Amino acid sequence: KSSKEKDKDLAEYNKKISELKKTIAIMQGSGVGGKMKTLTPPWKDGSKEALSAVKGQIIDVNNKYGFVVVNLGKNTLVEQKIGNSLNRVNPEIRKDCDMVVARGLDSDHGKFIGRIKLVKVNENCAIANVVPGTLNGRRINVGDSVYFSNETIAKIGK
Repeated sequence: KSSKEKDKDLAEYNKKISELKKTIAIMQGSGVGGKMKTLTPPWKDGSKEALSAVKGQIIDVNNKYGFVVVNLGKNTLVEQKIGNSLNRVNPEIRKDCDMVVARGLDSDHGKFIGRIKLVKVNENCAIANVVPGTLNGRRINVGDSVYFSNETIAKIGK
C-alpha cells in the first residue's frame, strides 16, 4: 500500500477507536465529579453471581415418595444485564446442592417453606428430596419458588 492509503486506513481506525471510546463512556455513565463508573464484569459459568440469580419453581410434588421436581437443570441459563445487552450464563446446577423453598416471594407476604436437596439433575429439570426436619408441618406446593441460599452459594460457587 502507498503511504496515502496507509494514512487513510489509520484515519479510519482512529475514527472507529474514538466511536468505541464514546460507546464505552456512555455504557459506564458518569459518576460524581465526572469520574467514570466501572462496568460490572461479565459473570462466568458456575460463578457465585450466576448462582445468586437462579430462581426456579416447583413443577411437581410427589408426597407418596417425598420428592419434588424443579424447573431447573443442566441447560438452565441466567441473565446478566450489561449496558443494553444480556449476558447469558450457565450457573452449573448440580446434584447434592441444597435449595430454599419459599412461597409468595413476589408479594409482601413471602414465607419460608423448607429446604430441598437436588438428587438428580437432568437437562431441563431436577429431582429433589425434602430435607428432613425443615418443613415443620408446612407442605411444598406446585408453584413454590426455589433458590440457593447464601450459604450454599458460598460452598459451591466459583
